Amino acid sequence: MSTTTNRGKVLIFFLLLLSVFAIRTISLTLRSDLQDYSYYLKAAQNLLSGQDPYFTYPTQVYPPASLLLFIPLSLLPPDLSKLLWTTISLISLFLALNIFSGYALKKDSNVFATIFFLISLQTFPVKYALAQGQVNFLVFLGYACIFHFLSQKKLHLTGLILSLIVILKVNPLLLIPYLILTKNTKSLPVFLLGLLSLNLYIDLLFPHPLNKSFLQSLVNMSTNYSGYYYNTSLAGLFIRLTNQQIAGILNLAFSGLVWILVFISSLKAKHNPLTFSLFLVAILLTSPITWQHYLFWSLPAFLILISHKQNKSTLFLTALSFSLINLNLKDPQKLSMTNPFYSHATFGLLLLFLILILENQRVGSHSHQSVS
Repeated sequence: MSTTTNRGKVLIFFLLLLSVFAIRTISLTLRSDLQDYSYYLKAAQNLLSGQDPYFTYPTQVYPPASLLLFIPLSLLPPDLSKLLWTTISLISLFLALNIFSGYALKKDSNVFATIFFLISLQTFPVKYALAQGQVNFLVFLGYACIFHFLSQKKLHLTGLILSLIVILKVNPLLLIPYLILTKNTKSLPVFLLGLLSLNLYIDLLFPHPLNKSFLQSLVNMSTNYSGYYYNTSLAGLFIRLTNQQIAGILNLAFSGLVWILVFISSLKAKHNPLTFSLFLVAILLTSPITWQHYLFWSLPAFLILISHKQNKSTLFLTALSFSLINLNLKDPQKLSMTNPFYSHATFGLLLLFLILILENQRVGSHSHQSVS
C-alpha cells in the first residue's frame, strides 16, 4: 500500500514539475511573434486586398485552399488571433498524442498521453513549431484522426480528413500508398472530391489563378534543395555534401530505396500503428524539405517502440535516435556542413527508420508463427 502511495506521490510531483516547464514554454510562445503564422495572415490579407499571395511578399508557399482557414483569423485582433492559434495548436498536439497513445498502449493511455504531451513541450521540434506558429500541429492531428478512422473502418471520414490536411501541406499525399497497401482505397474518392472541391472553390472565390501559381512555386521548391541546418530530409543531407545536380540524383535514389523498403515491409501488414508510424518517418525523410519543426511527427513511432518489448540494444538505439532528432545546435555555423554532426537529425531519422523496419519484420514474423 505504501509503495503504491509513494509511486503516486512521485507521479504527481513529476507532473507538477513538467507542468511548470510547460507553462514556461507556452508563456514564451505567446511572447514570440509567431513568424510563420504572421506570414499566413499576411498572405490572407494580401489575397483579400486583391493581390496574388504567391507573387507578393511574404510569399505564400502552402496550397491555396489553406487560406480559407487563415482569412477568418486575419480579421481578428492580432493578440486574440495569436492566442486562439496557439490554443488550437496545443489542443491539436494533445489530442493527437492521446489518440496514438490509446492504440499503442491501451492501458492507462490517458495518463501516459498527458505525461508524453508535457515532455514533448520540452523537445526542440515542438517548441520551435510553437514559436513559429506552424500548421504542423493541425496536420499531426489529421494524421491521428486518419489512423483512428481507418481503425474504425470509417473510410469516408478518412478521405475527408486527408483532403483537409493536404490543403495545409502536400506531404500527407504520401499516405495514399498506405491506403492502397492496407486495402482502404474506398477512402480515395472522398479524398479526391474534397480536394478538388476546396481548390476549385478558392479559385472561383478570387480572381487570381491561385492553383496555377501554387503549382509553379511547388515545382521550384521540389527541385531546389536547401542545405540549411534546419532541413533534416535526405535532400538536405545530400546538398550539404555535394552540389545541386548530384544531390538530386542521390536523393532520388535513396528516397526510392526508402520507399521500396517501406513497401516490402508493409506488403503483408494490415493497418496498424507500427506500419503507420513507418510511413510518417518515411515522409519526413523523403520530402524535399523537412524543417526541424516537422520532426514531432515522429513521436508516434517512439510511442509504438516504447509499447513493444525491446532488448537493451534496441532501447539504447531508440533513445539515441530520439536524442539526435530532438537535439538543437545553438550555433550550427561553427561546424562545417560536411560534418556528420551537422546533420544529426537526419541520421536520427534514418536510425529510427531502420529500427521500425526491423521491428515491423519482427512483429510480422511473430504473428506468422502464432498463426502457424
